[in-house]
Amino acid sequence: MKKPISGTKEWSVASVNCLTGCEHACRYCYAREQALRFKRIATAADWQDTAIRAAEVWKKRKKYDGRVMFPTTHDITPTYLEPCRRVLENLLLAGNDVLIVTKANAHCVNTLCLVLAHGGRKSSGGLPSGP
Repeated sequence: MKKPISGTKEWSVASVNCLTGCEHACRYCYAREQALRFKRIATAADWQDTAIRAAEVWKKRKKYDGRVMFPTTHDITPTYLEPCRRVLENLLLAGNDVLIVTKANAHCVNTLCLVLAHGGRKSSGGLPSGP
């Protein structure tokens, strides 16, 4: 019998993240609990010490055979909008269908809509070209 699909795989074939940790202190955060369980952080409070994973930000993305969920373990916040925008641009330039998951900060959503409207091509503001 085939194992039932659950978790993020219900909505996507791949999950992409460019941060470790999250500024929000959501009581129900599964990612923080997983990080604690697998000893990636020492305490729950450590999860709010967000770090950019530069290799993930600048990584050339492949075309996935299905929808990609971004992000799944952190939110897109004004503090980390630029690295998140870069990842989204790279996913779209590779031709991916991306499901964006966020708590919907208006400034962030408007910026990401510009990226989507341009199909991943650089929109106004752009980003530096490389680490």
